[in-house]
Amino acid sequence: MPVGRIDEEVDARLVSTRDSGATDLLGTAGLATARLLYREYEHSLGTGRWRALHAAGARPQRLVWVAATDTDPGTRYAGRVVGWGTVTALQRAALDTLEVAEELAGDTLLGEHAAAQAVVEGLGGLGVGLDEVARELEWDGTHRVARYWEELSAVVRDRLAAAAD
Repeated sequence: MPVGRIDEEVDARLVSTRDSGATDLLGTAGLATARLLYREYEHSLGTGRWRALHAAGARPQRLVWVAATDTDPGTRYAGRVVGWGTVTALQRAALDTLEVAEELAGDTLLGEHAAAQAVVEGLGGLGVGLDEVARELEWDGTHRVARYWEELSAVVRDRLAAAAD
């Protein structure tokens, strides 16, 4: 989940509302979303369906947090989305920075769903819906990956054609 991208998109919408209460919610949407998703993840591991899969040898899938944005390599979020069964994808520069500067304080997700839900409700009260933000980010991400794939495919085709000549 692109934690930083959620914050960027929601913060832009909050700024455009020009509501004085919006400043209290700046930079909170990504972490709130991660905490609510983590709660859903935890609940899914308690279902009968999961217990049957686990008994058959299945292992739980990990949640992957993507913390980096165009303006932040991930250092702002990495220590804030820590929980069992999760992984944070970081750029090398962020990992090197965190290795020196950040002391991880343990689980930051479990038991935080009430505060996260309050953030979501506050955003909704200002007209910023996370469902809409998620749909837009999903569309953007899907098209971005498709564009990268097309670019990569073109390079491979060109190199294969050049090698065949």
